Amino acid sequence: MHIAIIPDGLRRWAVLHGISYEKSYNLMCEKLCEYLVESFISGFDVVTLYLSSVQNFSRSNADIEAGCFSEHIMYLDLLPDIANRFQAKVINAGNLEILPLYLKNSAEKLSDDTKENEKRKIYLCIAYNPFEEVLYAYGKYRNTGDIMQNLWVSDYVDLLIRTGKGQIMSSLLPLQCAGHAKMYVIDELFLDTNMNHIKNIIDDYLNPKNKKIQSVDDLIL
Repeated sequence: MHIAIIPDGLRRWAVLHGISYEKSYNLMCEKLCEYLVESFISGFDVVTLYLSSVQNFSRSNADIEAGCFSEHIMYLDLLPDIANRFQAKVINAGNLEILPLYLKNSAEKLSDDTKENEKRKIYLCIAYNPFEEVLYAYGKYRNTGDIMQNLWVSDYVDLLIRTGKGQIMSSLLPLQCAGHAKMYVIDELFLDTNMNHIKNIIDDYLNPKNKKIQSVDDLIL
């Protein structure tokens, strides 16, 4: 099973609470890792975390640096222990060439260090753009004949969680979600969520009584 999490509302939360964007991003990374662990414990073997889009890199330099440095620390200090504990392979999904060199290096190092792990997967969507993902896959497709297996994220999503009152799909994994993913929206901004939100959603999703689940496609009127 594959769960994907969109942590929306970080900058709004920082403004509301009078803290820096860097502190907000630090808290995001810590909470994402907590939810990552809970997802694995609950039985998911594939987890996607949405760290940044290509569009995020059009923001101010200070904002970009705050997010990138927090994610750099996440790659160095938080994710390695989780990946080793759960024998998870870390896969970067995005255009790493637009990242600051220090973040690109830490992202590539963790991916390389965990490439032999075969039990679970962690996809990290960083500088992600679905159009670039499709173009990348198409380039590979001409040699292999398989689009899906050449996407940056090559597993269909079963459960998508979005925070921050966002009632739209966002640009996260549209092909992987379409026709497969059940979508839950948490009204709270990401940093106002807690483990109970995640556990309740997972419990509801896994409830055997919910055999006929609503896909993301069904939400489109």
